[in-house]
Amino acid sequence: DADKKFSIFRKATGLNADDIEAAVTQPRKIQYIADTLREMESGNLKIRVRSLENEKALERMSLRQSVMEDVVFASLLFNMASLSSRAAFFYPSVAGGAFFLFKTFMSSTKIKSFDKKQAKYVSQDAFTKSATDESE
Repeated sequence: DADKKFSIFRKATGLNADDIEAAVTQPRKIQYIADTLREMESGNLKIRVRSLENEKALERMSLRQSVMEDVVFASLLFNMASLSSRAAFFYPSVAGGAFFLFKTFMSSTKIKSFDKKQAKYVSQDAFTKSATDESE
């Protein structure tokens, strides 16, 4: 009997389950938005924005830092080799310096390939941008 009356009420008003759910949950959602805006206005909530340009700049900076570290270690070991008078220190220092020099070369190659890959995307963006400018 109650189901029949509810069905008649639903048909008469045009309400369905989604409408009723929206009517019940909407005040909570609005309160959440109001609280979030209040937190942002008071400075307690900060929005973090990530951009692809910043991510790629950080990635390139990390690659450059690894090159610099390898150069410092290589120069340190070559300096140790030049100052050592014993063969027990000279040969391992030269070998270590050569190893870090090789790592420097490999890291530099990674930076060059990274720059080529980024240049490919920049040139495509510039081409797309100029194409849209010409079409307007």
